[in-house]
Amino acid sequence: MPFDYKPETDSFKISNSPVAGPDVYCNEIFGTMASQVDKSPLTSSLFLLDGASTSAPLKYTYDETGVVLQGNLTIKDAETGVVKTVTEGDTFFIHRGSTITFSTTSYGLSFQAASRKPNTSESDSAGEETPSGRTNVVVRSSL
Repeated sequence: MPFDYKPETDSFKISNSPVAGPDVYCNEIFGTMASQVDKSPLTSSLFLLDGASTSAPLKYTYDETGVVLQGNLTIKDAETGVVKTVTEGDTFFIHRGSTITFSTTSYGLSFQAASRKPNTSESDSAGEETPSGRTNVVVRSSL
């Protein structure tokens, strides 16, 4: 099987994601090979929220996990109202069916992996509903 690599300098080459907001940047880094994508899709990306700003609400049609590399991100779950601020080294998990808003007081850069096909957006299809009352955002602080 092939092995892929990206240098740290690629974290400075993140494109704007205008659908999510003017200060939201996201670049896919790696994804499942085309021959395997229908069997077990997986995509990784760098996500940057720049400046004191808030993203548009994003409806997740897939599960996604991430780790904050720099700065901080505040994650708000529209269904449960849960709000958590994650900082460098913290990990988070967003469950399929969640509607999430990201914000920051300065900036936040995270590495994220999602169970979706490469090159698709959050708004491509309707997501599954989550059980009522479940917290959709799971945060684990670094030790």
